[in-house]
Amino acid sequence: MTTYFDLHIHTEYSYDGVTSVRELLKIAVKKGIRVLGVTDHNTIEGGLKAYKLSKEGGYNLIVIPGIEVSTRYGHLIALNVFEEIRRKGSIFEIIEEIHKKGGISIAAHPFDIIMPFKNLNELSRYIDAIEYANALTINFKEHIRKAEEHLREYNNLGYSVGSDSHIPDTIGNVVGIYEEEVERIDDVIDVILSRKLSFSGKRTKLYHRIKKIFLTKLRVKRAVYPEAKRGLHRLF
Repeated sequence: MTTYFDLHIHTEYSYDGVTSVRELLKIAVKKGIRVLGVTDHNTIEGGLKAYKLSKEGGYNLIVIPGIEVSTRYGHLIALNVFEEIRRKGSIFEIIEEIHKKGGISIAAHPFDIIMPFKNLNELSRYIDAIEYANALTINFKEHIRKAEEHLREYNNLGYSVGSDSHIPDTIGNVVGIYEEEVERIDDVIDVILSRKLSFSGKRTKLYHRIKKIFLTKLRVKRAVYPEAKRGLHRLF
């Protein structure tokens, strides 16, 4: 049985996300995506809520709580953590904390032309994986090519893929494909670290990028989410 993964998704718990957790779960089921990595910006709340609702609601999903942590080097995904990750301290301390809390560290969109992951060669000795394909990257094909080159050089690294979705429309724009069934989060982590994923998908359409910005502006204007106001300068 083929299993489909989307390992980089944002919900309304991100300052620039608008998808509700319940909506995310329903869309994933509809699209046949079995494994979800819920990775909101600098908070575990969305991941924990998705994990809880998926259990209580009887969804046939494997939800992995995570956080997309903002660091001075770029965005670092902490996947399979069930507690907040402190952003204070060095990148090495952040990676160590992720490991202590049972998670793996993944450099998000490391070759993106807008938000790359800096000093990747040096840090590849310490992180666990890189994001191979991310639908939100502008240089989608070039990003994949550079990721392939990097993975050839650093065979200690695994890789993940994801839509980097912030709105309902873009969930599953990129999915990982595994030609067997998985039953547990540990199985998913093994697939990531052992490079067993292939992928399918394409870059997010311009229309959906504009829609994301518009919806984020609307959300901030309504002043429902104070964190969105703090993060607005990072969008415009």
